[in-house]
Amino acid sequence: MKMNSQDEMRFFLQDFHIHATAHRIASSDNMATTDREMKVEKIVKKSLELGFKRIGIIEHLEPITGRHPWKECLRVKEEVNKFKDIKGISVYSGCEVSIINLEGSLSASSEEVKKAGFDFLIASVHGMPKKVENIPEYHRVALTMMLNAIKSQPFITILGHPWRDTPKTLKRIGAIGQWDYSQIPSEDIVKIVDGTKKQNVALEITMDLVAKAEYLKFLKIVHQYGARFSLGSDAHSMESLKNSLVTIKALKKIGIESHSLWLPDKKRI
Repeated sequence: MKMNSQDEMRFFLQDFHIHATAHRIASSDNMATTDREMKVEKIVKKSLELGFKRIGIIEHLEPITGRHPWKECLRVKEEVNKFKDIKGISVYSGCEVSIINLEGSLSASSEEVKKAGFDFLIASVHGMPKKVENIPEYHRVALTMMLNAIKSQPFITILGHPWRDTPKTLKRIGAIGQWDYSQIPSEDIVKIVDGTKKQNVALEITMDLVAKAEYLKFLKIVHQYGARFSLGSDAHSMESLKNSLVTIKALKKIGIESHSLWLPDKKRI
């Protein structure tokens, strides 16, 4: 059944990448992205005020690297479960793991993730497993990591912010050159879309980036190749949790409609 314009707009009111950073343990307190206001209860309340119809509340999960232990994610999941039946909004629990090597291994084992019973799993590139000398080499390494991860890890439901962390990563590893989304090779875009489609993985749209022309152009190309999308703010603070109407209008201008958006499928995990 075809949606009317109001139903279409309501369907867009979602954010599946909200970090409940208030639930981090003491050893993580030195991280700048820890906001003690980002409790699950407050996130749900704020999301209702902003008009969201469905949200995914998560935390990082990196027991293998030692940065984010299991107890953080499980604490968030336990809190999210208290709001499963709240009126006016659907609340889902998830986690974000890092892709840590060229083989596509994750920062937590798939077996343990399956046992935990999350509604969805985001996998993201947050750094390089090897030194790269230039931007073209970076593109090759990042693409290999993402493709191998979604191919070999059956519980990935969302490919988190693909290429978004590139400027930060290049600066950290000392690679020379300025970067933006327009520099991603077109063949890489085709490969990543084909990979996500084959594995039924959603490609995340970072909502804050739609104000950038080169990012919208990238999304338009990705959309033309048939990607399924997930909307996420990657909010680590209350200030980052914002109304998505600006995002919705920008996406609709480049042809991304509600049928291109992903919703959690609990059978995947």
